[in-house]
Amino acid sequence: MLATTTAKRPAGVYDGTRTTLYEGSTTIGALFRLNPRLWVADLQKPTGPYASYRKLPVKWRLWLGADQLVRRCQTRYDEPDSLWNDKDRRVTTADVRLSGWGDPIDIKPPPAELVATRDELVFPDED
Repeated sequence: MLATTTAKRPAGVYDGTRTTLYEGSTTIGALFRLNPRLWVADLQKPTGPYASYRKLPVKWRLWLGADQLVRRCQTRYDEPDSLWNDKDRRVTTADVRLSGWGDPIDIKPPPAELVATRDELVFPDED
């Protein structure tokens, strides 16, 4: 991501750490090449009917602390009209805030009866 940086500036203090804001733009295809497990458009890979997604620009903003750990990440892309059969563009955004780096964690998995596999989910565009 940082290779596509177009702007960099001080961004104040977040989670008690002075941060630098990096901004840029890339494409879904470039991100998919970096991580082939990437899913977009309601959990679909950018292949088949979603192949056009590979060219979609993704705007991003990344706040890094002085320790070079990510404190916040925002992304945004506009999905094409044709996939949704309506006149409105669908905007997909994410805003992730990270804190407590180095703190111990204890994550317990949910009971098996509360877990669904991808095969158990219903997606409208799949046959």
